Amino acid sequence: MTAVATARMLYSATPRLGSGDKFDPSKLKSRLKLAVQRFRLVSQKKEALIKQRKRKLAAETNQTKKRLWSEALVRDENTAEAYDLLGLECEMLLCRAKLIESGTSNECPDEIKRYACTLIWAAPYVEVPELAEIRQQLQFRYGKGLIRIASQNVGGCVKQNIYEKLTGHAPVFDAKVCTL
Repeated sequence: MTAVATARMLYSATPRLGSGDKFDPSKLKSRLKLAVQRFRLVSQKKEALIKQRKRKLAAETNQTKKRLWSEALVRDENTAEAYDLLGLECEMLLCRAKLIESGTSNECPDEIKRYACTLIWAAPYVEVPELAEIRQQLQFRYGKGLIRIASQNVGGCVKQNIYEKLTGHAPVFDAKVCTL
């Protein structure tokens, strides 16, 4: 099972935390704080796994295995970097939580739209269940329109570097060679 399939399974099986179907600013803030901590933890675990795999890769003599393992290693490095960046996105949205609370319009402010879209889009791709609740709270606040825009990456609203790291495309040859 791939990492994306596992993340999607976790996302769909995650129980909805809390009750009610309205926007709760305190719930959003607490989930953002928890997501920051979870991203740090998962990123540290991935980095430890990457170090182990690099040692194993260095000891391997079969070139075919080395190429395959280096591709997996590049994907893991991209995922770890994306987790670090998503943790920063959560922190930035947390800093702007007052803007989310105080807004009277159902339109997402331009100052936070990119952060919100990135987190909404990334929710099914990562192993952080708090993003599902963040996504739900943003949906309650700004409606399904923002969720649709973010999920389809309309107008490139998702940050490009996170999008590239999480989409799961095969790493370019140069990245594999550098890993070898």
